[in-house]
Amino acid sequence: MTANGLPLAPNANHPAPPGSPNHLRRNAVAPQVEENGARPGPKTLRPQAPRRRGPILAGLGLLMLAACAHLSVIHLTKAPWAPGQDTTITTRHWTFSFRGEYDNGRIVLRGMALRREDEVPPWAVWAQDLWIQAYLSDASGRVLASDLRLYLPLDIRAGVPLEFHLAPANVGASGPLAISFGYRMELTAGRSLEDRPEDRPEDRPMDHQDSVFFASQGALFQ
Repeated sequence: MTANGLPLAPNANHPAPPGSPNHLRRNAVAPQVEENGARPGPKTLRPQAPRRRGPILAGLGLLMLAACAHLSVIHLTKAPWAPGQDTTITTRHWTFSFRGEYDNGRIVLRGMALRREDEVPPWAVWAQDLWIQAYLSDASGRVLASDLRLYLPLDIRAGVPLEFHLAPANVGASGPLAISFGYRMELTAGRSLEDRPEDRPEDRPMDHQDSVFFASQGALFQ
């Protein structure tokens, strides 16, 4: 204080005591002013977009499934493979008769496939689209090798000739091997919808002239 009892003005050597008006004014934060003289309003925080992990995880899951998946014929009719023996496999729509030989690391199947007349309509004699596939599988039904043949167009009344070459990468200790067949077919009454055979008109009634018989079976991924 001065000699007359008045308080001294604060300076660097005599700072104002905490809580005093001078102390409060000196330590107050000056309000921020933008270039246009206006005080800034409250800042708005922009939410960050969430990271999309779903597609990545789904893709990884599909890759894992693909790595573990394999072709299986456990649901198909099979016959043990024995070299040099005549074998017959009857499926729902076809009877496959063949003989298998082991030739230079491959299993070669040769034979004939006949349609089952009790399952295939008698008017369905022309294959507009027909593929037949032979499978070699182990005891669990896992496909070790396969071969596919396309036949089109083809009159199937006399049968379908078969020749397949199965080359398994490794038969290992998989136990006994088996042969099975898959197929996909679209059959009509004639070579084309405009070309109808005239030799057996009783086998193709009028209501089936434009009909198509379709059937298929084959290996599945598991």
